[in-house]
Amino acid sequence: MTFESVLIVEDEAIVALSIEKRLKSLHFNVTGIVATGDDAIAAVEKRVPDLILMDVHLQGRMDGIQAAQIIHERYDLPVIYLTAYADDDTIARAVETGAYGYLIKPFGERDLHSSIQLVLSRHRVEQRLKSQQAQLAATNRELEAFSYSVSHDLRAPLRTIDGYTSILLDLCDEKLGEDEKGYLSRIQAAAKKMDDLIIELLFLSRLSRTTLHYESIDVSRMASEILEELTHTHPGRKVRVRVEPGIMATADRSLLQSVCWNLIENAWKYTGKTVDAEIEIFSEEQGGEQVIGVRDNGAGFDMEQAEHLFAPFHRLHPISEFPGTGIGLATVQRIVHRHGGVIWAEGQPLGGAVFRFTLPVKQSVPPVEDEQKSSVNSPDMNKILR
Repeated sequence: MTFESVLIVEDEAIVALSIEKRLKSLHFNVTGIVATGDDAIAAVEKRVPDLILMDVHLQGRMDGIQAAQIIHERYDLPVIYLTAYADDDTIARAVETGAYGYLIKPFGERDLHSSIQLVLSRHRVEQRLKSQQAQLAATNRELEAFSYSVSHDLRAPLRTIDGYTSILLDLCDEKLGEDEKGYLSRIQAAAKKMDDLIIELLFLSRLSRTTLHYESIDVSRMASEILEELTHTHPGRKVRVRVEPGIMATADRSLLQSVCWNLIENAWKYTGKTVDAEIEIFSEEQGGEQVIGVRDNGAGFDMEQAEHLFAPFHRLHPISEFPGTGIGLATVQRIVHRHGGVIWAEGQPLGGAVFRFTLPVKQSVPPVEDEQKSSVNSPDMNKILR
């Protein structure tokens, strides 16, 4: 059976021997007894214990807190300080060294035992957390390397396919029949679709590592600009739109732009076959919390399939009817969750849909400036991937 090892740093021999006796009765392994900070550092270098009991006031050129600081920086060992009195300045200095505990002399065997057990337990938890954080950091580095590879190595052949297809269409226009031109155009379209899919997947994968920059945002203006862009891009569409004025939110501007673009563009797309199409952007309060919503009277969906709405690549409508990558709503959900909010949807087949989401309020953010404009285009994910 392995026992936890303890180093005793105490300049009063009688006290040190008493502590050693108690530790042995509690089945701890005492690695040594030293009386100075220098000797404590040397003892740890010779044999690293699981824990150190460190007297604050020691003989020699450094006190226990100074010695513990050096040991902590080199070995990250848990230290319990021992002292006959605990003034505020001493406690403050001890805290700065990352102290795990503090025992006031004289202390009983029960206090000693419970303090050691609690400190060792806490240290083990912290070590596991550090190990997990290191593994997570390594995983993130691998993901970054993978993202770089995907962004450059996988997209490069697609650009080559698209480029040579364009050359063929330009140089061989008179030599190609309509069928051949159609084949080449389909190749181009497929290459572009794959490139778009790769960009959206990379954007989705990086959302969990994106640093959020909160600011106050005029959602009504952002939504209006998106609708203006969609109207300009599709001049043949007749859609009745209503944007509630004065909707404000505190969020990361570029990510909220992505949320609004995806939800409004979906509403625009799924009302494409609806006579007298309508889209509404609104705000309401539920349970004392602001809820922002996008409502349409388009194709809708079956509520039994609602749980699949936000799953990547899961489509509730055939791609031949409503094209898309199947990643937009998954991206929206991840962005909302990054902000600490929730998103949900309601709908019925051919009866439209409404998407609602919350963005918990953050304090101390810069105000919206009148001249600051949100981009009316969908977020430039190529910039994010650079």
